[in-house]
Amino acid sequence: MAHKRSIVCEYGLSTDKYTWDQTETDVTAEIPIKWGDSKLGARDVQCQLGTTTLRVQIKGEDKPLIDGKFPHPINVGDSQWYFETDTQKLCLELFKARGASQWWQSLVLGDEEIDVDLIEGSKYLDDSLLRKVKEAKKMRKEGGQDAAAGSDAGPSQ
Repeated sequence: MAHKRSIVCEYGLSTDKYTWDQTETDVTAEIPIKWGDSKLGARDVQCQLGTTTLRVQIKGEDKPLIDGKFPHPINVGDSQWYFETDTQKLCLELFKARGASQWWQSLVLGDEEIDVDLIEGSKYLDDSLLRKVKEAKKMRKEGGQDAAAGSDAGPSQ
């Protein structure tokens, strides 16, 4: 049975480098490719998909736009990428490896993460309870940051 998406959960993110989303079986991403004022074609973009790795680079450039590891393996044979010349976006369609259909916390390890525990909780909780859990986590996180920031103030008088 397919997972019913909750309106409370984030299944992906928009970052400064890309936008991504996921289902239980696949991950999709759009990566805007900018190179000055030049309009690029598919031949100008290199994308290497490995079972656990992603590398995106403009041909001839030394530094890749993205070079990292996936949180979980993909099925390389079923996955694909293509470049949309109209929008100048590299599009990825990644299929999670069979038996490795976990929720991904990020497209690439080390990048901004989503709360996969909240997604798992959506199997058992309705949206009103998920909102409360999400808010409680946010408050704990903010409270922990405030407490850590306050610890530098020294002893109170």
